[in-house]
Amino acid sequence: IDTEVTVNYIGDKCLLMSPDERNKLLADTWGFSCNCEACEHDTDVSLRKLLDILQMKMREKLCLSKFEELFKLHNQKVLALQRMKSLNHQELLNCLQVNVLLAVFANQPSKIVKSLLQAWEVFCESDGLFESRQTFE
Repeated sequence: IDTEVTVNYIGDKCLLMSPDERNKLLADTWGFSCNCEACEHDTDVSLRKLLDILQMKMREKLCLSKFEELFKLHNQKVLALQRMKSLNHQELLNCLQVNVLLAVFANQPSKIVKSLLQAWEVFCESDGLFESRQTFE
C-alpha cells in the first residue's frame, strides 16, 4: 500500500501562516521546502486575513476590558478556524477552551457557558484528547 507519511516540522500554528512564510521558515530551519496540499494550493488566504483583523480587534477589546465584544469577536475567530481547509487542531482546541472563559467574563447566561464547555469537550473527545484532559482533573 502506498501511503504518504507527513511530518509537521514547524508546529500546528504554521497553518495560520501563508505558504511562503511556512516555506521560508522550513528553508531557514530545516533546509527544504514543502509541497503538501496546503502549501501547493493555498485556499485559506481570505480566512487568514480575517483572522489577522480579528486578532487586532480582540487585543483592543481585551485592553479595554470589553469582554462582551471580545467574546463576539472570538466566536468569529472560532468560525473562521472551523472553515479553514487545513484544519488547525491545536489552535481550534485552544479557541474553544478560551471561548468558555470569555463567556464567563462576558457574563453570558449559564446555558451558553455550558454549551460552549460541552462543545470543547466533544472536540477533545473527537480529537483523541479527552483521555489526556481527564488525567489533569
